Amino acid sequence: MKTARLSAKKMTHFTLILALSIVSQDCWAVFVYFDGSTNTDFSLATNWTPENAPGTNLVDIYGIDDGLSSTYSGGTTQVKGLRVGSAAKEHQFGDTHFGRLTMSGGTLEITGSGAEGLFGIGREREPIITDDAKKGGELIMNGSSTIIANGLIVGERTKGLLSIGQNSIVEMRTWDTTVVPNQFGGTEDIRIGNYGPAYDDFGAEPGLDGRGLVDVHGSFMAKDMYFSEHGAQGELRLSGGTVNLNGGLIMDLCDNCQSNPVLLAQRLAKVSIFGSSGTFNVGVDPDPLVVDPMPPLRDILAASPTAVFSFTADSGGVTPITLFQNASEPSGGAEIQGAQLELNLDAYPFTPTSKLTLIDATASLLLGQFGSVTFLGNTTASVNYDFTNGDVFLNNFQSTGGLAGDFDNDGDVDGHDFLVWQRGSSPNSLSPVDLLAWQDNYGDGSLTALGAVPEPSAGLLALVAGATLGLNLRGRKR
Repeated sequence: MKTARLSAKKMTHFTLILALSIVSQDCWAVFVYFDGSTNTDFSLATNWTPENAPGTNLVDIYGIDDGLSSTYSGGTTQVKGLRVGSAAKEHQFGDTHFGRLTMSGGTLEITGSGAEGLFGIGREREPIITDDAKKGGELIMNGSSTIIANGLIVGERTKGLLSIGQNSIVEMRTWDTTVVPNQFGGTEDIRIGNYGPAYDDFGAEPGLDGRGLVDVHGSFMAKDMYFSEHGAQGELRLSGGTVNLNGGLIMDLCDNCQSNPVLLAQRLAKVSIFGSSGTFNVGVDPDPLVVDPMPPLRDILAASPTAVFSFTADSGGVTPITLFQNASEPSGGAEIQGAQLELNLDAYPFTPTSKLTLIDATASLLLGQFGSVTFLGNTTASVNYDFTNGDVFLNNFQSTGGLAGDFDNDGDVDGHDFLVWQRGSSPNSLSPVDLLAWQDNYGDGSLTALGAVPEPSAGLLALVAGATLGLNLRGRKR
């Protein structure tokens, strides 16, 4: 089986090399494919067709597909190109295009750029496989794994996943050939989700299904981050890790898209942030030793109804998105007009004076407001736009579930809740409805569970009577 496949591939590779050599005497790139004939070791030459261990040169391009999985456990390896779950032309007619690479340590460096060398996780070609289990690519980083690459596409025409573990690092950097020895320099871009069903450049391509997901628990650095290009779906998830973008966060580009509203509605550009222990910076220069002669705009461009920002709070609140400004140009702005906001605030132990910042942009450079706000739990809040200081923040938290009359959300209804009502911080400020809810449910909660329902003290009853009388008098004056 392998002999026949090897012979066919040798002919394919010979033809490809001949064609490339005609174009350029210096270009001898060979596409090398993982076959796993010995084991799953990425670094072992006998696992590749033709047999050529990664790191042998900076010419060949390596691919993992055919439903196979490879592992990388240590060392440092440089290759020109790496495509995981990305079928090139000689593999495009295979039954399965899925591929997976799992890293448990070590460093992979991908130096190539352009059509031949781009680092891709899930990059499909025609004809596109429609079986979800047989397409796409995954790169899973565990342990102290590092990837440095000259640009990255996740989910082009198919699905792609990059999972960055807690102690893992991914850096997008340019490969600088103007210095000797060649080395990685300033930051480079990442694209998450490319070419979806709404794309129509020279006529619709059937089966387009660009879906990219980057899940960050460790550290990620890039220049610009593009989502959902050409009618696709792209999502970044941050869970306690760090995202540093030296450029901008550009969400939901749709160049050359069709006008069909059903297809356009399938686009999605989403940033999901979980908890308060992470860091998300846009425009910060994470590498001050590299001077960028043309600094990028350091902005959020998300003025689209299919751009979504989702924040899930923990006991410490949320991780805000912080923007920085170039000294030489007006940047650090956030265009969010019409975008969607999703909030899950149930784990946050708010008080009447609580405030949570979601977006911290440059002063006077917050543009627009969210088109819709969805609360995914039982806690709501007011969304505020401080256009002077450039902030989007939450306050006036309220619980829509739990015990009626538990205005401080501590699990019981007691005298503290009456004080919250008295200060005007219950859901319906100083209303008879809230006061009645407190009276009817006084004693419910933790004490009730123990079988003890206390009676209000005489002093507290006097305060309630006074409050009730005051409400009645105010009602008569009206």
